[in-house]
Amino acid sequence: MGKVVGEVVIGIGLLTIFTGIVGLIRFTKFRHRILICTLSDTVGTAVVLLGIMIRQGTGFFSLKTGIILLAMLIVNPLIAHRLASTACGNERDREVK
Repeated sequence: MGKVVGEVVIGIGLLTIFTGIVGLIRFTKFRHRILICTLSDTVGTAVVLLGIMIRQGTGFFSLKTGIILLAMLIVNPLIAHRLASTACGNERDREVK
């Protein structure tokens, strides 16, 4: 039963990532693209890793996957924020001059 639930959760995560790819193509402004990429990448990857943890059951592998998940949930939004603030800061400088 855990393997089936894990596969379904992994499928939902992959669908979320695919939806982010479609949003990347759809939106034209950089700020919108970085928002969509960050959200879909973070949520999609988190759901895929949770699906892998469910599929594998309890054990050392799930613990390692959980640590990777925790690190990704902390680091990914911080990097995206730094990238977006740097790009938007440069954009504001060009508009003012």
